[in-house]
Amino acid sequence: MSEILVAPADSTVLYMSRRSELRLTKRRRFPVRNPVTGEVEGVSPGEFVAFRDGQVRIPKEGTVTLQDSLDGGTAEVEAADVHKWLMSHRLFGNQTEGFWRVDPTAPPVSNDELGALMDAALGLDADTLEEIIRQEREGWGREQILERAQDALEKITAMRSQEAEIAAQEAAAEPPVKAKPGPKPKATPDA
Repeated sequence: MSEILVAPADSTVLYMSRRSELRLTKRRRFPVRNPVTGEVEGVSPGEFVAFRDGQVRIPKEGTVTLQDSLDGGTAEVEAADVHKWLMSHRLFGNQTEGFWRVDPTAPPVSNDELGALMDAALGLDADTLEEIIRQEREGWGREQILERAQDALEKITAMRSQEAEIAAQEAAAEPPVKAKPGPKPKATPDA
């Protein structure tokens, strides 16, 4: 099932700064020289983390494109390396001149999420309830949704096992019903 039934967790990490245009140099640019003449032919790409409006979002995993706020140059870097570098930076945790990490809080349970949960519970749809539980565990892990979905799933499982038990008892108690012959057709006089 690929339908999103609950709010997915944020896939990025937010770093904030009081300085609206903070620019951190991860790897500076170097002049590239011609090996024969020694003349400067260009500049090696640097890696810069640029805060815009006092914030920058870095994906939790994968590759991130860092864009320099001064000249617009870009660099492709592994997100894990950027997080490690930011967490060990000398300005990390400095509330006045530096930056800090903001851990998101789970959003409140929405009416749409409660509606999906109720529809699945009232419709005795165990598959949808299992999908809600899976998505919530992978996402925010909100107890309110997990407890209600697990409770409804347990009740549905208990009801289905009772139904199967009753059906098995009824099948064992009743002998098979033989079909009774129907009435004989009446003969019609040929006139």
